[in-house]
Amino acid sequence: MTVTSAGHEGDEHLLARLTGIVMQAARAVLAGDPHTVARRNKADGSLVTAADCAAEAIILEGLAAVAASIPVISEERAMPADARAATRVFFVDPLDGTREYVNGSAEYTVNVALIADGRPVLGAAPPAQPDPDPDRAQDRAPALEAASGSR
Repeated sequence: MTVTSAGHEGDEHLLARLTGIVMQAARAVLAGDPHTVARRNKADGSLVTAADCAAEAIILEGLAAVAASIPVISEERAMPADARAATRVFFVDPLDGTREYVNGSAEYTVNVALIADGRPVLGAAPPAQPDPDPDRAQDRAPALEAASGSR
């Protein structure tokens, strides 16, 4: 997993919690079968799957528990009214690369970023490595790689 922090005061604790939330969402994606997962097209024609929705639910619940005062903009739901005026906001793409996912490719990720004053300050994105055996998916969660510093 790639984890980044721009080193803002108090964000190290949030980064640790964010990492756990994203890993849990990635495990949910890995546990599914990309070839048989329920899917539909959104109003804009883009694809959304049960894996997108499961990862998003985990992320939204986790962010509400650790940073309820920070609005969340997520690809799979409408933008909250308070997000436009917020100085800090989370951007979430619960399954970036949905088409690749359903085609069995490992070219997708779970992405969460914290934006402060228009600049990214925290982010977590585990690489996806689907396993055809869902019983092993929990054991194949990506290894953690940490990177920090100004970006």
